[in-house]
Amino acid sequence: EPAEVKETPFFDLVWRYRRDRSVDGNPLRLGDRSYRKGLGVHSRCELTYALDGAYRRFLADVGIDEEVGEKGNVDVAVLVDGQVRFERKAVTGRDAPLPVAVDVAGAKRLTLRVDFGRDFDICDHADWAKARLIR
Repeated sequence: EPAEVKETPFFDLVWRYRRDRSVDGNPLRLGDRSYRKGLGVHSRCELTYALDGAYRRFLADVGIDEEVGEKGNVDVAVLVDGQVRFERKAVTGRDAPLPVAVDVAGAKRLTLRVDFGRDFDICDHADWAKARLIR
């Protein structure tokens, strides 16, 4: 479970993150692939996990869930102890899932950030699919 959750709406509606489901409650789907495990989020969302130096790697596939088709536009980042270790701007529903592999050896905190892209927050249903920490 995240130690800290920050969900900031562009307008008024807050979309809560979900475990193992998209933010609409559907199975996680990136491209033509479905995932049993992962996190469904909506922009702007930051999930911060306490690692306490117990892990070596963070792995995931990140992208816009198929439930919104080619829509959605987000900036994604992985921060380790406040420092950006992975970042992609303007991830859209037209893009293939992005593989994420980040070294977290000795880290105290891991933050998964999905930020507003070019289209405000319209259809920003992002998935951190198959998100996992490796000891």
